[in-house]
Amino acid sequence: MREKRTECVCEECGKTFVIPTERFEDGRGRYCSKTCQKKHFATEGPASWYEARSNAAAVLSCQRCGKEFAAGAESKRRFCSLVCRMLYRGETLIEKMIREELEQRGIAFDQQVLIDRFLVDFLLFDTFSVIECDGEYWHRSAESKARDRLKGQVLAEKGYRVFRFTEREIRKSPSACVDHVLMSE
Repeated sequence: MREKRTECVCEECGKTFVIPTERFEDGRGRYCSKTCQKKHFATEGPASWYEARSNAAAVLSCQRCGKEFAAGAESKRRFCSLVCRMLYRGETLIEKMIREELEQRGIAFDQQVLIDRFLVDFLLFDTFSVIECDGEYWHRSAESKARDRLKGQVLAEKGYRVFRFTEREIRKSPSACVDHVLMSE
C-alpha cells in the first residue's frame, strides 16, 4: 500500500515538491532541501522553523523553555524550535540537587545556557557566575577534562566566574557547593 503524499511549495525558493502527508501534518514541508532550509535559517534564525503553521491544529508547550507553539493535531513534538531540541538533554540528579538548592535560596539563575559555543549547567545572573556539575562518568576521561579546561578558559575570558563541582561534592552537600559560590563574591 502506497502512503499518501502532499504537494508543497518551498518557502525559500518557490520550488514545488512532494512529501508524505504524515510529515506535512507534523508541520514539515516548508523547504525542498537542506540547502533552502539553511538559507532560511541564515536570514530568519532556526526558531522560525516551528513558528506559525497554517495547518496547525494543536498548541503545545516546549519541554525546554515552556513557550507555546503550534503543531499538527497528532504531533509528538516536544520542543518549540530546533535550538530548544538541540539544547535539551534532560536534567541529571546532581543538576536537580543544585537547582533545588538555588530555588530554595531564591537565587536568580537559568539552566542549560549556551555561552559562546559551550552549554553551561547554571548561570547565576546576579553574580555573573557559572556552576558546572561534573558527573563522575561523563567527566572522567582525559578528553573530557581537556574540554572542561578549555570551556573554563573561554568563560573566564568572557568575564564569568566558573565553579566546578564533582558528583561526590554535590551528593555530599549541595548547600556547601552553593555556599562556596556565594562566599566567593
